[in-house]
Amino acid sequence: MDISGFRTKGMKATTEEILAAVDGEMCEEQAEKLCIIRSHMDGLEFYKLNLESL
Repeated sequence: MDISGFRTKGMKATTEEILAAVDGEMCEEQAEKLCIIRSHMDGLEFYKLNLESL
């Protein structure tokens, strides 16, 4: 499973550690929801940086 799209700069755990900590499998619907959440978080970070630069 490729989780690189869900990782952030601040994460200390390695990809292998994260995968080992996951119990079970992620279905397509869950993966889509995580993508939406990640996109939302990225947007918030973008707006935060813009506000800080004002």
